[in-house]
Amino acid sequence: MEGIPHFVKVTAFAMLVAGFLFFYLLEKLFLLLNARQNRKEVVSHHHPVIGVASALAFAGHSFLEGIEIGASFQVSPTLGFLVAFAVILHDIGDGLNTMTLLLLNKLTRLQAIRLLLLVAVAPILGAASTLLIKIPEGQMPLYLGFLAGFLLYIGASHVLPEAHKEKSSIFTLMLTVLGAVFAYVVTTLIG
Repeated sequence: MEGIPHFVKVTAFAMLVAGFLFFYLLEKLFLLLNARQNRKEVVSHHHPVIGVASALAFAGHSFLEGIEIGASFQVSPTLGFLVAFAVILHDIGDGLNTMTLLLLNKLTRLQAIRLLLLVAVAPILGAASTLLIKIPEGQMPLYLGFLAGFLLYIGASHVLPEAHKEKSSIFTLMLTVLGAVFAYVVTTLIG
């Protein structure tokens, strides 16, 4: 991450922490407000409102990925195609995570599919928005840091515990460690 000012790195990390805490507090607030309806749902952290909030956050994340695609095409068509390809591959996992969170949080299949379509259309809308607006240089780390905080929260509080819940195996454990090593290697190579 040479060339990126220290202030931007610190601010992006602060936004990551802010995103993590924002979605943590948002989830807990929804759970507390709905505690009177069904105590079991609160204890298990499975509630439709949490699923909808997660899908909307994924849609926001996907919209920003679309902005990345559009901005990359403004730099060069080759870069645009490379970023689009990477985002498409990444969004396959986002789609699976979105559906898992929606169904896990007790939404119907029809509701989940509708929200998944919103997440799927969001990058297209984000890319199209770059035809009208240009992101100020230096602002993207703030947006990405905040949404990274959300993804970190969802991964740490929902996806990872669910993966290790009932069918935990040595394979699941190895994939978790391999994912952490891969993330470390990629960030080391980039930095």
